[in-house]
Amino acid sequence: MQVALLDADSLEGADRAALHAAIEASEAELDSGRVVAEAELWARLRALR
Repeated sequence: MQVALLDADSLEGADRAALHAAIEASEAELDSGRVVAEAELWARLRALR
């Protein structure tokens, strides 16, 4: 995986707030142990096809 750092993006106030809220919610899920194994994640994603 490659990650590119950008100096700017096109997010506006509400979109940026929603992104930050989603990141914080994800971190809370990790902290509480609500996670799945990588193999299960891939299986679930493949099932969506």
